[in-house]
Amino acid sequence: MYPALSDLRRLEWETIKTISEMSEFGTFYDLSAIAQGYRTLLSKDRGNININLPFVLDIRLRADVKKTLKKRRVDLGALVIGDQSGAIESASYSLIICKSEDPKTSAIVRKLHFDFEPGSRRNVGELKPSVHMQVCGKYSDYHIRAGYRDSALRHWHPGFEKPRIPSIPMSIGIMLNWLLLEFQTDRTAMAILRHPRWRKLVAQAEQVVLRPYFKAATDFLSSASNRGVPFVEHLLYEVSQN
Repeated sequence: MYPALSDLRRLEWETIKTISEMSEFGTFYDLSAIAQGYRTLLSKDRGNININLPFVLDIRLRADVKKTLKKRRVDLGALVIGDQSGAIESASYSLIICKSEDPKTSAIVRKLHFDFEPGSRRNVGELKPSVHMQVCGKYSDYHIRAGYRDSALRHWHPGFEKPRIPSIPMSIGIMLNWLLLEFQTDRTAMAILRHPRWRKLVAQAEQVVLRPYFKAATDFLSSASNRGVPFVEHLLYEVSQN
């Protein structure tokens, strides 16, 4: 249901390489330059994945004046931890959207995590979907160093962890492409979405990340032996039927 750590690591390295080499990303708060730094830090052959990409995006809503720019700080992060055997212990893809550009003074309007935690590695007394979206969550060390304030998060009640919502798996490329599709008010977003190299990268990411997930779902729902077995409970929550 989730890709192997080695496949995910190579994908994220290729994603960072693509972002660092596409000039279009340079307009997003020098995102291409930031990605270049991670390109030297992230190994495509070994180790964990730890990436944090800050950028500024023109995000306008229906209530905003159409011709008025709304520059908002966005932070996209990935933290994937593996064990000594190379299996994934946990994966977390995070998103923060600020009301303005400066994380030291801005309110936070959205904070989400897209997480993976295999059933074999979690507390049997706490049910959760193995792949899920969680609203809010806590800051990472990176966010604290970037200047995010605890007071900006209090109204989200970060200690309230549930409900966890079943979700598709994420990668940096899939998540970034989703953001650009949602916020096409930014003039650069469409140029990236239409760029052949970016489209090829996103399609590759979907094969690596989404194919195992949907194959597991299709195999489960197509199996005659699973008739009468709840899909969400058994496959997504990994609750034993015994």
